[in-house]
Amino acid sequence: MESASAYSSISYEKARELANAADPKIRADLARRTDIKTEVLYFLAEDKSSDVQRAIVENEAPPDQANELLVSDPDKNVRTSLAGKIARLAPNLAPQEQN
Repeated sequence: MESASAYSSISYEKARELANAADPKIRADLARRTDIKTEVLYFLAEDKSSDVQRAIVENEAPPDQANELLVSDPDKNVRTSLAGKIARLAPNLAPQEQN
């Protein structure tokens, strides 16, 4: 199976196939993409691989629900990365968005 980053454009069906790949590197590559449906990113946020979860945190495109899943992740590095993402985004949020 090819890496997700080898595609210039990706279909929903292909994204689903790659999201279920046995190789966590393929899933992490997919998790870094910003051109896939948010439900695929949400699915990947539940991945058992910390590398995949950190890739979701680094991505600016996942739905809020994906980030909410990762708040209580057992991997300290995932939670730390998420805290850094929130710190980067918080200054740009309007007061009503900060709650």
